[in-house]
Order: sequence, then C-alpha cells, then structure tokens
Amino acid sequence: MTYRTVPLGSVCRLIGGGTPSKANSASYGGNIPWATVRDMKADLISETELSITEEAVRTSATNILPAGTVVIATRVGLGKVCIVERATAINQDLRGLVPFKADEVHSRFLFWWLKSIAHLIVAQGTGATVQGVKTPFVASLPFPKIAMAEQQRIVAILDETFGGIAATASRTEAALENAVSLSAATIESLAASDGANTSVRSVGELIGQGVLERISDGNHGEIHPTKDEFVPQGVPFVMASDLRDGRVDQEGCRFISEARARSLRVGFARDGDVLLSHKGTIGRVAILSTGRPYVMLTPQVTYYRVKDRTTLLPQYLYYALRGRKFQEQLREIAGLGSTRAYIGITRQLDLLLTIPSIGEQERLATIFDQVDREVQLLERALTGKLALLAELKQSLLARAFSGELTREPIAA
Repeated sequence: MTYRTVPLGSVCRLIGGGTPSKANSASYGGNIPWATVRDMKADLISETELSITEEAVRTSATNILPAGTVVIATRVGLGKVCIVERATAINQDLRGLVPFKADEVHSRFLFWWLKSIAHLIVAQGTGATVQGVKTPFVASLPFPKIAMAEQQRIVAILDETFGGIAATASRTEAALENAVSLSAATIESLAASDGANTSVRSVGELIGQGVLERISDGNHGEIHPTKDEFVPQGVPFVMASDLRDGRVDQEGCRFISEARARSLRVGFARDGDVLLSHKGTIGRVAILSTGRPYVMLTPQVTYYRVKDRTTLLPQYLYYALRGRKFQEQLREIAGLGSTRAYIGITRQLDLLLTIPSIGEQERLATIFDQVDREVQLLERALTGKLALLAELKQSLLARAFSGELTREPIAA
C-alpha cells in the first residue's frame, strides 16, 4: 500500500527561530528556555543550556513553541529531530512544526516520519561552511496524508518497538563499556599480587635507574611539520587519534617525507616502544610494531622505551599504562589548571608505576594478552549487535511510511 502525500507546509505551520543579541546581557537569564541544536538530546529537548527573557523574545526573531512541538534542525545539526517537552524558544538553526489541525496530524507520527527521511534532508544540504536547507524545501516535503486512526496505529508500534530497541542498545552499550574496562581492572588486581617483590616507582625514578630511556614526544613550535607537508606515503606521523585498540593505525595516519622526518630533532619512535597520548585525548596506549626503522610522533604522543629488560618488559609496561590507577593519575593531572587536557613530559616523570618481579611480569603479560583477546572478541560481537539494531531501526521506519508495517509490534 502506498500512502497519498501532500506538501508538509499544507498541513503544518513552520516556525523559525532567532538568536537574541549577545551584546545585550539582559536578553539572557530569563525564565523562557531557549534551545539550540546542542539541546537536542535523546529525541527530546527537556532542558536547555540557556534561557532568555520575554523582552528578548519580542526584540529578536525567535519564537516560543508549545510543549509537544516537533523540531527539526535545518542548518547546524542538519536533520536532527526532537520534541520539546515544555514551551521553549528556539534559535535560527531550528524549525518548529505545528499542525494546522491537531486532529489531522499526530505529533509523534510527524516526529517518526521526519526521522525516517532525515538522511534525505541531509543529502539536500548546501552551503560553503555549514550545510543547511531552506524553509521552502522543508515545506515541500511529501507528507503521508492518512487517517488519524492509522497514524495512531503506526505510532503505537513504533513507540513500543523503538523503546525495546533502545533498551536493548542501552544494555549492549553497558556490556561494551564493561568489556573495555575489564582489562584495566584485571591489570590492577593481578599486578598487586606479587607482594614483597612488587615496587612502586615513578617514571622519573625508572629513568634515573636506567630502566627506561628518557621519554620524549614530538617536535613543538616552528619545527613541527604542518599539514601542507603531509604526503600520501612516507614516514607515519602519529597523532593521539592514531592509537587504536593497542596498536598504531598505520594506514589511516598522516605521513611525512623521509627527508622531512630526518630534519626533525626528537620524536623518533621505534618498534617495541610503548606510546601514550598526553594531549587532547589523554590515556590512549599502544605498543609500536611496524617493521619500519622508526615512526615520527606528534607533540600529542610520548614514547616510553625500555632500556633494561631484566627489570621491565615492554609488554608488561603496555598493560601497566592501561591500568586503572595509572589512568586515574593521568586524569587527575590533566585536569589541573588547563582548559584542554594536557600532561607535559615533566609532569609525566611524577607518574607512578607498579613493578612486580620480572618473572611475575612475564606471567601477567601472558594473562593480559589472553584477556585482551577475549575482550576484543566480545567487543566485536557487541559492536556488531549495535550495528544490527541501527539497521533494524532504519528498516522499520522505511516500512512504516511505505504502508508495509505489520499490525503487531516487532521484537527488538
């Protein structure tokens, strides 16, 4: 069955928003919630970061939408759809859709329909810096014109089924988060089990005792390579984002030429080095294995190079840096006196590591390797399940508005 369609603008009034002047401090801090795309969370605008005064509503182009109004982002966040929980003013990136006749358009039917075509709206976005669509385009969208009873039937099925999908996705995400933290918890509990043979030493002490070479990150300042110097192939130029799942992404990373790499002063990482991200994204850890003479680090990444392998094993060090206590140290230091997460080389010297006997390190590294393999298998399975749930949602929405939705809710 194919539903008859009419232009959306013939059944709904499209209400635009505006932004009060930031120069006028009296515009903000009133009792009227004022929503931007950042407030569109979990399909609902329930709270807003800012509120405005009644005077700001009158003097700006914004409008107050009644509770239950469906909102779509037409510029920043293009295609996002939400429902406002209470009367809310909106900014210029949003449009509210208020049915001309409440008994002809069910608000949640409108919401689900817009969700089903959001990808088509995004595909029509234009603009040099921010992609957006015009109000006339939104008004021309072909809205399914069907009886209220049929709208209610579809809404009931979608609400129930998507609620089940959301619950399943939430449980899956929680299981995924637990799987990711499992290795860290195992590292911490087992590393402390060596009793009298375990010592706690700072990175600085390990360097002073000749266990570690002096740690180093990439080149700062004017000598730092710029994006204009990136080449399709060459020496990997490793950023924090390139540290993934304990390894360095050697295909998706940036590259610089051999000549440019040789001109640099520091940041030459070699196979066996343990890498730690310390700027922007804090606490990612990888052990380097490339088969190359070296790779270059950016100032976002530090290498830890073991000098005395009779005292410390690189593989154990890799897991120790991933341990919960070590990661907590990173977060505590990174949060002090900085608006952007950063732990310089000097501060890293104070970080503490738990060092058991070399025999215990070998045993623990073997255990951690096995735990890692099991966790990775679980992660892949859970990530695959989340992908299947996302596909189910899109399939369900497509069927709902093509007249193919069954009369019984579909199990998630």
